[in-house]
Amino acid sequence: MRLLIATALCLSLAGCATTYRISVWPEAGEPADDATQAQIEAAGLIEHPCGWVREVEVSKLPPPGRRGHLSGAESATEFDATGAILRRWSMPVDASPQAIDGESLVVGDGERALTIDRDGRLSVSAGSQSETAAIDCPRGIVDAYEDSEFLICVRMKDLTSGAERAIAYEANCS
Repeated sequence: MRLLIATALCLSLAGCATTYRISVWPEAGEPADDATQAQIEAAGLIEHPCGWVREVEVSKLPPPGRRGHLSGAESATEFDATGAILRRWSMPVDASPQAIDGESLVVGDGERALTIDRDGRLSVSAGSQSETAAIDCPRGIVDAYEDSEFLICVRMKDLTSGAERAIAYEANCS
């Protein structure tokens, strides 16, 4: 009986959500290149081929512009034929989109795959893959990603509907 009550309480308070260790870019002002080892460790920073990242434990990665958005997370953007943004997802550093499934995006980082739903809730994924093809990024998307040299645009086939959808994201620097 106690287990049943504890489980119900945990679920109702969302206090038992599974968390995942992910990397994000450090916020502006966090010590890095000129810092001492003690300052780097205190800020939770670790070396990365592209600079510094910090590791965090999260159960959710709300998309940019939403309450709770995690500064320093990467993003993937769905856009239409005119380049208008339809939806965005936050994702860990070094992750790249593997599949789109309805309103969820499956991302992988070489070690694991995570599904990110429209609200940013994370869950482990089987690592499904959508059929993809590289496409040119429309000007509006290039502008949204501030002319990033790492910007990639792809057309992905939705796993559920089979519809073609366009996704933009920044590739890993290394």
